[in-house]
Formats: sequence, C-alpha cells, structure tokens
Amino acid sequence: MYQNYQRKARVKLEWVPGPRRVQTPYDSATVDAYAPEQAGVYILARKGTDDKYHSFYIGQANDLSRRLKEHLLAGEPNVCIRNRVASPCGFQYALVAHPVHRDAAEAVIYHAHPDWYPCNDPDSVQPSNPDYDVEIGF
Repeated sequence: MYQNYQRKARVKLEWVPGPRRVQTPYDSATVDAYAPEQAGVYILARKGTDDKYHSFYIGQANDLSRRLKEHLLAGEPNVCIRNRVASPCGFQYALVAHPVHRDAAEAVIYHAHPDWYPCNDPDSVQPSNPDYDVEIGF
C-alpha cells in the first residue's frame, strides 16, 4: 500500500554578516551600506553588559533596507524597540524571497526561544508551520 507522503518545504537561512554576528553600528548609514532592498527576515540585537549582542526582535520585510531604517525613526511605534535602539545595537538578516517562507522562518525562530525576542508581540507571530523544515543557521 502507498501512503500519502508530503515532503516538507525546506528553508535554509544564511545570515549576513554571519551566524552569531551582527552588523554594527545600527544606524541609517550602516543599513544603507549593508542591507539590501530585498525580502528577508532580520534580527535586532543590543550590546549587553557582557559586551555580547543579545537579540531583542525578529521581523521580516519585503525590503530589508527600508524596514531596518523605519525602526530607527523617532516615530517607531514599538516602544520596546525604540528604547533599545538608543543604545549600541546591531542587526543581521537572511534573504528569503517567498512570503510564506518568511512567515515559516520567523515563526520557527521566535517560537524556539520567545524570551530572546521581548519586543515581539507574541500574538502577531504566526504559529510554526509543520509543512516547513527551517534550518535556522545559528
């Protein structure tokens, strides 16, 4: 007998500037220099007292450069992000073209360690999709 076998879609994230590294400083000039006007997922991180960068937000965008710069604006609606970007911060991103793949990647990363992303609204991050195998890469 044959069983219905559906293969999971695989999404592999390749982080820029690399796993466990962030692009610094997090400002408009650095975003212009390093973040592309392409779709992907991104992580914002703040420098801690231990001199290491600790994630505080995961997001996705159709245009990473534009979205990363929006978080730097004085009118950033997320107070948690607005307060953290005032201190030394950095960012990293992975290019992910398809919006469904971005949703899957964001969900897997967030739900693996929700306490790492205190600036995310838990209700706005979709549940992990079992049809996707996401290789996080860090």
